Amino acid sequence: MNAAMQCAECGAPIRTDARYCDECGTAQTRAETEAPARPVAAAEPAVATAATPAADPQSPPAAAAAPQAPAAAPAPAAQRGDGITIPRPPAAALWAVAVLVVAGLFPWIDSPYRIARAWDIPTPFLYDLQAPTDSLNLGIPLLAAAAILLALVFVPSLTWLRKGIAFVVLAAAVAVVVQWGRFLHQAGTTESLLSFIGIGVYATVVAATLLMVAPARRAGA
Repeated sequence: MNAAMQCAECGAPIRTDARYCDECGTAQTRAETEAPARPVAAAEPAVATAATPAADPQSPPAAAAAPQAPAAAPAPAAQRGDGITIPRPPAAALWAVAVLVVAGLFPWIDSPYRIARAWDIPTPFLYDLQAPTDSLNLGIPLLAAAAILLALVFVPSLTWLRKGIAFVVLAAAVAVVVQWGRFLHQAGTTESLLSFIGIGVYATVVAATLLMVAPARRAGA
């Protein structure tokens, strides 16, 4: 049964080839039986959606963000060792110690009366003109002082001790000059005192002065 055919009288659905309505018996004509065609609803326009293309598995991946370069490690402020860092001593102090050792081998007193090195001068002569000759000679404490000073130049924290020992060495050299001046005075000579002073005394004075004024140098300087 076609729903498009209706009775013109009662509106009941009838077959397309029926001449009479089955409900009301009204005779039907073709023009009457053909119901006006219902307007077909306009097809709604398809919403155009942008198709997302499928990812190609063989296509290369998108370029990733360039990795940041690792930050440069900070330069060490000072090179550290596993052991104790030995500071570099002032060059002047090292030279002074070397001069002090050699000074004991040169004449301290150079006169017609006597030529004596530090190893020939009794240590008590620093305060006594009548010191026995078999006493401890001045060369031994002078060499010991040089050894201690050599160790102290590597210890900046003990600079005060290094300067103190250097002052004692300087005082010993000056004492030899003073005592020899007294000896010449008692002998009644009129010659200049400095003409009797040997190079060993001058070298000791210079070395001791350098050890007193040389600055301390810290580790890594």
